[in-house]
Amino acid sequence: MDRTIVVKGLGKVSVNPDLTVIGMTLAATDKKYDRAMETASAQIEDLRAALLVAGFEKSDLKTTDFNVRSRYESVKDQNGNYQNVFAGFEVDHSLKLEFDFDMNKLNEVLTAIANCKANPRFSIGFSVKDQSAVKEALLVSAVENATQRAKILAKAAGVRLGA
Repeated sequence: MDRTIVVKGLGKVSVNPDLTVIGMTLAATDKKYDRAMETASAQIEDLRAALLVAGFEKSDLKTTDFNVRSRYESVKDQNGNYQNVFAGFEVDHSLKLEFDFDMNKLNEVLTAIANCKANPRFSIGFSVKDQSAVKEALLVSAVENATQRAKILAKAAGVRLGA
């Protein structure tokens, strides 16, 4: 009779970020679709112009999501009942900008965004360029951890660890 022990490993890896990712969202609303789109277009051009001053190319700013939807507001009528009333078209344009991890460059970018008329909402994230190398190191760590756990369990059980 074969006896089997199943062991799970936990991998841990710590790496320094080498990539800065800034996510931005521009929003425009107007009762007329064409004016909402014109405002959205002007916002993206303002943002691109601001980032050009910070040393980026037009193509560095990437769209991650673009959404146009109708917006309604709940309004109370003369009888006290609420009705949904068309409030306009809402355009949301989500973008990202990635660049090498550099605090001076980050300061330049944040200054450019802060001075931009488009006034985007933004978030800052940090990552690594070579995600596959991190995943590989994580798997190696998990296997090493599982092997160590298996050796401890085999020794405690008084059995020999097999393949």
